[in-house]
Amino acid sequence: MQPHWTLNLSNGLKVNVPADLDNPVTLTLLEQPRHASKHNQTMPSSIETIETALKNLDWPTEVIHFRVMPGQDANGEEAIWVWLTVQPGAAQQPRQRQQLLDCKRKVQAVVSQQVPNLWTYVRLENPADNPALEQA
Repeated sequence: MQPHWTLNLSNGLKVNVPADLDNPVTLTLLEQPRHASKHNQTMPSSIETIETALKNLDWPTEVIHFRVMPGQDANGEEAIWVWLTVQPGAAQQPRQRQQLLDCKRKVQAVVSQQVPNLWTYVRLENPADNPALEQA
């Protein structure tokens, strides 16, 4: 076997790197992260419970619609994404911007009650970016 270094990455991955620095390096996955299955058990099979809980929020008038999607964050961890469709220009005025920030915190609190082991990301979108609203 060729000499190599085994790197233990902070995300739990282990990779072998050939010790020959004169040639290009190819990384090989040796095993899955130990924490991968923990989040898969936490991710709901349906996001209906989160949507139901969010429907009870007192939404600012700038929020036209919301949608909840399971996904991954930048580290590859399971996460919940909540997209808020807002009126165009909704975040331009300081008062409206503060209302949307407060709304974001409420959304994160509600979702973390439902799935406490997952990060919640809340993003704003323009109605033109949400084709589902055009069909409604």
